[in-house]
Amino acid sequence: MRIGPLRERVTIQSGSTADDSMGGGPESWSAIATDPTVWAGVRPIRGDERLAALQLQAAVTHEVTIRYRTDVTPQHRLLWGAAPLNIRAVLHDARRQFTTLMVEQGVAT
Repeated sequence: MRIGPLRERVTIQSGSTADDSMGGGPESWSAIATDPTVWAGVRPIRGDERLAALQLQAAVTHEVTIRYRTDVTPQHRLLWGAAPLNIRAVLHDARRQFTTLMVEQGVAT
C-alpha cells in the first residue's frame, strides 16, 4: 500500500475504569501518551467481506490501516472524527510497514 490512501486522522485512545465502591464504574477514554493522532486509511467492510476477514462476521464494520505500530492492542479504541471505533483485531504486514485494525463502530462493550 502506498502512503497516499492514508488520508484520515484517527486518535488512538486507552480506557480506564473509575472505582465506584461497587466494583465498577463508568469507563473513560483518553489519548495514549505516544503519538496518539495518526494518518489512517478507513475502509467500510461489506457483509460478504466480513467472513473473509478472520471470520469476525457481524462485529467488524471497518478496516483501518495505519503505519506499523506495535503498541496498539484490542484494549485500545480509535476516535475517527466523533465516531468511536472499537478495535477487534490487530494485523501486521510481513514487511512491518503497516498495521491493519479490524474495528467495530459504536460504543465499547
